[in-house]
Amino acid sequence: MNQEYINAICQLQERHRNTNYVNNPEFVNGFGLFSGALYHLMPHLDYQKHADLYRDYLFQSHWAALDMSYFLDDDPFVVDGLDQLLANLRQGSPSIIASFHYGSYRLLPYLLQKHDIPFCLLVRRKVRTQQIPFFQSLNGTHRSQQLAIKLLDAEDPLAALKVRRMLRDGCHVLSYLDGIQAIQHAEQHKCPSISIMAGKIKIREGLPRLAAKFKTDMIAVFTARNGMTGHTIHAQKWTAAQLGDGSPVSVMQDLFCWFEGILNKDPMAWENWGSMHHLLQLKADRVNDPNPQFDPEKSSLLAFGTSYFVLDKNTLKSYKIDEKLFKRLRQQWLATITSDS
Repeated sequence: MNQEYINAICQLQERHRNTNYVNNPEFVNGFGLFSGALYHLMPHLDYQKHADLYRDYLFQSHWAALDMSYFLDDDPFVVDGLDQLLANLRQGSPSIIASFHYGSYRLLPYLLQKHDIPFCLLVRRKVRTQQIPFFQSLNGTHRSQQLAIKLLDAEDPLAALKVRRMLRDGCHVLSYLDGIQAIQHAEQHKCPSISIMAGKIKIREGLPRLAAKFKTDMIAVFTARNGMTGHTIHAQKWTAAQLGDGSPVSVMQDLFCWFEGILNKDPMAWENWGSMHHLLQLKADRVNDPNPQFDPEKSSLLAFGTSYFVLDKNTLKSYKIDEKLFKRLRQQWLATITSDS
């Protein structure tokens, strides 16, 4: 199994090395949003490396998807820190588990289910619908009496009550702090801002608020890769007393500061570079600008149907342009892509 898995990773790496992303019609928007978020949050990174980083980001995203094919009894994963995490979760009362879309982020629910940790997964409706077949496929994978995975809809108006019921029934509640559901049910201008790296993101503070309300601990957990088959679990606990003493926003800020320590070491393992525009409002403030200043290092091009925009990476505002100008700027921009994309 180990060698089969390693061979699959090597084949995936080779496929990404040989893919010409520039000729992909989705490259403009995909790279544009990626580069905009990267410039805004990590401006110290050389723009000339953005194309190679984008390739690495796509590889790591597909690697996380590949892992799902090996969620079996004889899986090839070596997970440092797993025994300690399982012991902590089995002690005391059920807790809220907060995670991030980092590395092989589906590995955590798989491991909890494999080792009989009762939990439910709190996700937004679209993700819930998409992931039901996957999690149903895990049920009974290891043995017939294994606990089934429960999925809660984060957009359900009764979600908080259902979370409380799950906790009372002895189930931990797992959700992702950096998911798009973090801004559901709220206008972004009403959401609090927290700092991450060189920028700020808008995010809801629902998980620490729920944990404080229900007087339960919150454990932040994510896995980081350690070689081809290895993973290391990083975990940080906030007790019910600590959550009660601090504001939910300050707890979220502490969580992201803690996460940032690992994120800076391998930023492309973060799945959110592909969806950061939801949190950064990259598509806001679309206005006409007849003479946009287009510097590929500080600007990106976006195309949505027959509408075209220049994105200012500093302000995260986008300016509408006509198709003729878009095509001209696109040729100018492609000339700056120096990697062998």
